[in-house]
Amino acid sequence: MDSIDRKIIQILREDARKPVTLIAEILGLSRLTVQKRIKALEEQDVIRGYTIRTGTGYESEKFRAHVLVEVKSNLNQGLLGFLKSFPEITTIHSLAGRFDANIMLEAESSEGLDEVLAQILQHPEVITTETCILLSTKLDRQVISV
Repeated sequence: MDSIDRKIIQILREDARKPVTLIAEILGLSRLTVQKRIKALEEQDVIRGYTIRTGTGYESEKFRAHVLVEVKSNLNQGLLGFLKSFPEITTIHSLAGRFDANIMLEAESSEGLDEVLAQILQHPEVITTETCILLSTKLDRQVISV
């Protein structure tokens, strides 16, 4: 991946629907060159997919929280499988430090968050959790992870 590929990715992160002809014009390349590069990035699993980013109109209707999780041994496949079974869990990151994982939860209500947290705490590998409920987003450059 070179600087041109990185520029293509940045442009698509800002607007995944931007036409290839416009990307080519911005970069001073031919449409065919940009198409080939995008196809190569998809085949290399650098670009995994295209999606929408929701705005405040959608986000304000959700209760969101980061949950720091401390586990007994490590974030093993059994625990990951258990966590992945909750549709309310949108991301799971492994961590270095006191906690082993950071989980992002989204629920329709505070009660929904509470129910998922209670189930997570019941897992035999989980020692403790610390929850931070998100109030508002001040900056979001988040894109779909590759």
